[in-house]
Amino acid sequence: MGNHMRGLATPSRGAAEVAVWRGVTEAGAASPPHTHDHEEVLVVLAGSGSASLDDQRVEISPGDVIIVPPGRLHQLFGPEEGEPLDAIAVMPLGTRTFLPDGAELQAPWAE
Repeated sequence: MGNHMRGLATPSRGAAEVAVWRGVTEAGAASPPHTHDHEEVLVVLAGSGSASLDDQRVEISPGDVIIVPPGRLHQLFGPEEGEPLDAIAVMPLGTRTFLPDGAELQAPWAE
């Protein structure tokens, strides 16, 4: 699929309030479009790509920060070619993720 998530701060690692995940999106890949029931903060570490928030799409690169309000449809896209997009995602522990059809997305990396 080309979109890989790894839990850094999760309940199984002792986190009690904040979840931190690291995501790598390979060239030509994307995360599924989704929403959360809490705010998400994304910090781009390396690589480049783009992010969409509702109908607006912007190019992103290292050092960029994207703040996604609750309920806003968003998606990350890796570059067309080259180094993958590498980012950190931070949100309150227990945040739920939903696909556009309303189905809840299970996040095994969040445990």
